[in-house]
Amino acid sequence: MTTPRSILLLCTLLATAVGFSQTFTANAGADVLVCVQAINFDTNFTIGGSPTAENGTGPYTYRWYSADSGWSASEILNDTTIANPEVTISTFFMPGPEHNIQLEITDSTGAVALDTMFIQICGQLPVPLGVSVVYAEQGDTIVLRARPSFSCELDSIVWSPQDHLISPPYGDSVIVVVDDLDFNYQYSTQFFGPFGCMGTGDYEPIIADVYPKGVSELGDAGFNLFPNPSSDGRLVIESEFRISEIQVTDVQGRVLIQTTANGQRTELNHDLPSGMYTVSVLTGSQWMKQRLVVDNN
Repeated sequence: MTTPRSILLLCTLLATAVGFSQTFTANAGADVLVCVQAINFDTNFTIGGSPTAENGTGPYTYRWYSADSGWSASEILNDTTIANPEVTISTFFMPGPEHNIQLEITDSTGAVALDTMFIQICGQLPVPLGVSVVYAEQGDTIVLRARPSFSCELDSIVWSPQDHLISPPYGDSVIVVVDDLDFNYQYSTQFFGPFGCMGTGDYEPIIADVYPKGVSELGDAGFNLFPNPSSDGRLVIESEFRISEIQVTDVQGRVLIQTTANGQRTELNHDLPSGMYTVSVLTGSQWMKQRLVVDNN
């Protein structure tokens, strides 16, 4: 049987229409992560696609604009009306941790295509140096607190060196014990953020509190520790909250005693040599710490 010519022609036209039908699209480019790691920071990069407009009818009209209130795209783009503008991020203008930049393209027929890209800024913002000199005597403890000004949430803070620390060298504070007469301790911090961003404490304010010998470095620590100094291998820990875990660490942060508990009072028997230690008590989800002095002489 012979197929009528009109049917063959119709099938051919349909196949041609489906095969070449494409949508007018805008390509603002990939999201960009900017890591700020210096006090005088300046970086430039280009956004948009290659090409930025696809499947429309040229010429095209481009409009880049900010979807966030408080700042304009023209403050960081060299031209908001071209396909691939250049972005400048610096310490002089850093409008926030994440910038939502939108692109609108209109082709010669009036068709409109939209796309969005994000610029994520993570890192250390420039702030003045805080406390740099602390006066203390032998036996005193010093609490150093970093005040990082990272523009995104930090993963960790690491202190160095780890000498003379009676607390782990991680977190926004560490406890230093002065164990020699002519002490000259210098510490720095390194901040680690997401996506591999990092910074140093060179420009971070560090707040220092000095606690004389015999005074708890954490003030109201939330639990009682006695006798302190301990001289007979016996240690009593009391708290108004239920104690679930106890750790005793040495000046190098090594865990020497770790035990569980279930109550507001517990007693430990130890054979620790003379020295300074940190007793950490877990109540609920909160760790509390106090300094312990062991004097077996």
